Amino acid sequence: MQNKPLPQTYWRHYKSTGWDNHTYEVIGIARHSETQEDMVIYRPLYRVPPESWAYGYEFVTRPLSLWYDIVEHVGKQVQRFTQID
Repeated sequence: MQNKPLPQTYWRHYKSTGWDNHTYEVIGIARHSETQEDMVIYRPLYRVPPESWAYGYEFVTRPLSLWYDIVEHVGKQVQRFTQID
């Protein structure tokens, strides 16, 4: 079983440069009604720009299976989200 991020924890997306962007609070875990997949519900802690796919939404979701993914960024392998204090 995969670890689940806890509610009221804070996470930085790999594209983040600090608290000013791509930083999120986890709200909780939900179950997708059709696929039974666990989904992380989280909210941006920054002003989402109009050109973003998340613009206009207070909360967004991502499959738990992708939350801890390793992705390539600037030539390095990094975790998609990293928990912060």
